[in-house]
This record gives sequence, structure tokens and C-alpha cells, in this order.
Amino acid sequence: FSKITNCKKKKDYIRILNVANFTFLKNQIYIIFLSLFFKNKFKIYFIHSKNSYYKMLCKKLCSIIEVFFIKKKYVFLNNLSKNKINKFYMGSDFFLFTSLIECSPLVIYDCLTSGLPFIAPDVGNCKEISSKTKNSHIYKKFFHCVELVNCMSTTNSNIYNSRFTWEKPLKDYAKLFINIQK
Repeated sequence: FSKITNCKKKKDYIRILNVANFTFLKNQIYIIFLSLFFKNKFKIYFIHSKNSYYKMLCKKLCSIIEVFFIKKKYVFLNNLSKNKINKFYMGSDFFLFTSLIECSPLVIYDCLTSGLPFIAPDVGNCKEISSKTKNSHIYKKFFHCVELVNCMSTTNSNIYNSRFTWEKPLKDYAKLFINIQK
């Protein structure tokens, strides 16, 4: 999983990232239930460092959903190096944060550092951080979050498809060569 910005292939699914330990307060089960209402094909990457009964429950629920909804994919990864986690931040379309209680979430700062848009509840200072970014949003209710995900999936897909094609770099190189010849 790497991001090569100059020659990304067109993708057929949205990549959603969540980095947190599996606990009831981090609320990954909320993401899983929300995903039933997402319109686009997607992969949700859950990156965590601890195993727990809650994680086993989430994995079981995801495996059941994948049987009935082919467009939905869930990937559980643990104990990754910081370098590998950074690649996920750089290669995802957006970060879905669902923690029930926070102070100043470090993962949101990681989103800012990598330029990854995020959707988060109004906990801790998420609202303040979101107000200083262009693409990040705060949700207050269940279906508001679903609307944001569906909207961001479409928007980020359009941005991706317009930005990362071979046509744009070829035009840029053609302009460069014409200017060099002059």
C-alpha cells in the first residue's frame, strides 16, 4: 500500500482510514454500522495496536457484512511501524474518527500533517482543528456522518480522478519541453 502521486492508477473504491485501539470509547462499531449506508464501494482500514474482545466482535460483524454486501471491505492491521502507518495516511481518501471522548486527538494532527481530510464528532478540540482546514468536517448525528462520507467519497474521487491521470503530467511535460526549446 503505497502512494505514488505521479502515477496513481484509477481506483474503484474509496479508502477510509481509522487508527485507534479497539475499545468501546473509540467506537469502531459505529463505523461498521455507518458503512451499511455508504453509497460507494470502499475499503476501511482499521489500524490498531491492541487485541481485545471488542476487536473480535468488530471483525466478526465485518465478516458477516462482507458476505451480504460485496462492495464493502474491511481490513484489520495491527503492530505496524510508524512508517507504514504514514503510508496509509498518505494513501487514504479520508479519515473517519468516531471516538466518544477525547481531549486533543493525535490522529487528527497526523491527518493535518499528511493533508488527509477527516470526519469527526464534536469531541475535544476536533471542531477547532476542523475550522482551520478546508476538507474536514464535524458531525453531530448518525445520518449527518453518512451524508458527509457519501459526499466526501464522491468529491475526493473526482479530485483523485482529475489530479492523478497520465493526461495531466503529459501536458505539463509538453509545456516544459516547448518552453525549453524557446
